Amino acid sequence: MAYSQSTRADTHESASYNTIAFKGLESGQRLQATAGSLLLQATLRPALKPGHRLQLYIDGHYHSTLETSGRFRVNGIERGKQTFQLKIFDIQSKSLIQNGTPITLDIRRNVNTGNRRQAPK
Repeated sequence: MAYSQSTRADTHESASYNTIAFKGLESGQRLQATAGSLLLQATLRPALKPGHRLQLYIDGHYHSTLETSGRFRVNGIERGKQTFQLKIFDIQSKSLIQNGTPITLDIRRNVNTGNRRQAPK
C-alpha cells in the first residue's frame, strides 16, 4: 500500500508520540538471530492511537505490513550491521505521522559446527 512519506505536522500536531522505540534495544547493540529470526517489540508513549498503524523499516525499506500490535517477526535476516526504524502512519489520510529514531544493530547468526570435520593432525 502506498503511503506518503511526508509528515504533516500541522494536521498531526496533537498526534505526536513522546517515545517510538524498540523495547530493550540500543543502537550499536549486537543481537543474536536464532536461525535467522528476530522478534522485535515496539515501545510507544502514549499508546498507539485509533486510526494509527506501525510499520517496521529495515535499511530504509519497509519490512512489515501496517500493524497495531507493536510486535514484529523478522525472518531470514542477514548477518551484519542493519538499521531498524519504526514509523507511524494514519490509515485514513495514508500519511506518515511520525518517525522513530533509527537504530543500527549488529546481527549475528549461529553457525552449526556439529557437522564440521576436523583437520587431520
